[in-house]
Amino acid sequence: MTWQPPRAIYDPGVFNQTISNALVVLPNGTLVTMFLELDATSATTFTAHIAVIRSSDNGTTWSAPVKVADAATVGTRDPDNGMAIRDASLIPEIAVGPGGKLYVVWQDSRFSNGVRDAVAAAHSDDGGLTWSTPVRANADASVAAFSPMVHARGDGVIGVTYYDFRPNTTSTATLLTDYWLARSADAVTWQEGQIAGPFDLNLAPVVATPGSGDFLGDYQGLGSTGNLFEPLFTQTNAGNATNHTDIFAAPAVSVTAGVAALRTGAAISTGTTAEGFVMTAQLQQRVSDNLQQAMRRRLPGPGK
Repeated sequence: MTWQPPRAIYDPGVFNQTISNALVVLPNGTLVTMFLELDATSATTFTAHIAVIRSSDNGTTWSAPVKVADAATVGTRDPDNGMAIRDASLIPEIAVGPGGKLYVVWQDSRFSNGVRDAVAAAHSDDGGLTWSTPVRANADASVAAFSPMVHARGDGVIGVTYYDFRPNTTSTATLLTDYWLARSADAVTWQEGQIAGPFDLNLAPVVATPGSGDFLGDYQGLGSTGNLFEPLFTQTNAGNATNHTDIFAAPAVSVTAGVAALRTGAAISTGTTAEGFVMTAQLQQRVSDNLQQAMRRRLPGPGK
């Protein structure tokens, strides 16, 4: 097998960069690459947005970027002591569904006016040419939700998994965390089921980078077999002094409701948009600081 020489398919410009590039293929063969773009507005401030580029000739040429949405992630913190959690601030996820519909999810604070991150979801019904207004996919807006994954089943049902702090208490000794699966027939209204938890996130390894905290790992997975979602995720354990995290697959707890049942069932998240959200200068600086800290956490270094 031979490969052609590598070449640039998109240049974000001097002092800017892309990260979390992910490629999906539409049913008609069109290639769609999604990424998070970080743009320098000064020597110390960055903005971020999610975009896609498309190729209809097997990658020979690529379109100009199409913006999905701005990214306003402030990062996840322990609600008891304020310590930063290493999450998926830099990692939006994309999935392709029947008919070439596209779905993107990411952490975003727009639904609480910058107070905490939730799971934002946007979709495209035309292969990435236009995108919907982002909606909140997680059920409980009063706690942070983080590290989402997305997958579309063959019957059109969309699944989104994520962690949140719903079971947590005021005790600083533990950080109780749950893992959830939200399901939707239209990527607007959602129903949910619990996959795992509560478990103590404070048992997770701590990254040695200054400003870092508990790190479960930010590469979860979500697939399906027939009408059954198959989440893959990390959870802490209290029974091993040298290995504090384990990887689990949990198809047995995935709800199997089809499109019709989801459309008639009770929604737990009604597609809340961020009407009235204003990106203030203060919030923009918080977003920028989080982006820079998230990048620093990715530098090689020892953990514990």
